Amino acid sequence: MDFIVIMLSQLLFTQSPEWVYQYVHASYTDEWPAAITIDNIGNTYTTGVICSDDTTGGHLTGIGIIKLNASGQERWIYFNDTLGRLNHGYDIAYKNKLYVTGYAEYFYPVHKFHHITLCLDTAGSVQWLCRDTINQGRGAAIALDSAGGVYAVGMCYGQATDIGVIKYDTLGNECWRYVYDGPASSYDDPSVIVSDRWDNVYIGGYSTGDTTSSDFTIIKLDSAGNEKWVYRYDGPIHARDEITALAVDTFGNVYAGGSSGGDGWDFCVVSVDSGGHERWVYRLDGLAPSSDDFANDLAIDCAGYIYVCGASKDDTIGLFTVVKLDTTGQEMWRYKSSGPSGYNGGSALRIALVADSVIYAAGTFRNTAGRGQIV
Repeated sequence: MDFIVIMLSQLLFTQSPEWVYQYVHASYTDEWPAAITIDNIGNTYTTGVICSDDTTGGHLTGIGIIKLNASGQERWIYFNDTLGRLNHGYDIAYKNKLYVTGYAEYFYPVHKFHHITLCLDTAGSVQWLCRDTINQGRGAAIALDSAGGVYAVGMCYGQATDIGVIKYDTLGNECWRYVYDGPASSYDDPSVIVSDRWDNVYIGGYSTGDTTSSDFTIIKLDSAGNEKWVYRYDGPIHARDEITALAVDTFGNVYAGGSSGGDGWDFCVVSVDSGGHERWVYRLDGLAPSSDDFANDLAIDCAGYIYVCGASKDDTIGLFTVVKLDTTGQEMWRYKSSGPSGYNGGSALRIALVADSVIYAAGTFRNTAGRGQIV
């Protein structure tokens, strides 16, 4: 696998890309991007994993960050394979500078992880780098607040695994840390973090319950790291429920999308008010019996309507799916596609809105050879 970045002016089945950038390492093939962000003049910054040139085998992969200009031309590459044997960049955010979170993995003398967070300027120079050795863990997502605070969330290791958040100031000094160990003291894992206009932060993921499997879990913290509330959702059959996307509207209402155990996996969205009280739950079960349906991402427009993308299964194939919900969680419309003629279904992975009038959904369709292609 290689780093690939594609720029499209519109999302149409017949659309040709404005440009395609591909980074290929000469000696190895297993590289991949994890997240991308854009600055106010159209430069893109992509983080992920780049393979190492270390011939001794001491370092196998490094945290990679690639900057491209608006025309898709490479401006610089940041690469660091010195933090552990395996090094991963997982999420990236931009606000005048770049902020990346990920992890370094060791195998000797014991297997362990260190949560890594770093800041770079737009020229690719490291401003600071923080390695968390207190709670061994893996960075999963990053968010910024209006005052320049940096919030890095990841899985850390306690009795099993816990949800861990660290706040850094603009200079990389640790302000506070927060750890959530769910009611079962079992496996808890975050996937996303967002901030609101009051600089509260919300963490979404899953947490194992006392008498349930993994539950949708949303945690609200204020800017000082105080827990305001924890919301948990256990689906109808008490099976696995896992959040993959999170958003907050201007009123402080929270929307979480993911997959919830039902008749197979169900496409699921929950809404919680600013006090942590459940407003509504939306579930979509595809037409195929016991099918697996997944919500992968969501976005909110200025009127409070919610757009959710993912995959729902009809008959034998998964369909590229986008659903619009009103402010009460009622479905307004549903778009489903198996792809252009000759394609065999797909999945919508990311969604974005432009001026509340244009919806962009990106994902994959499977061709006749069964291989996924980017759309």
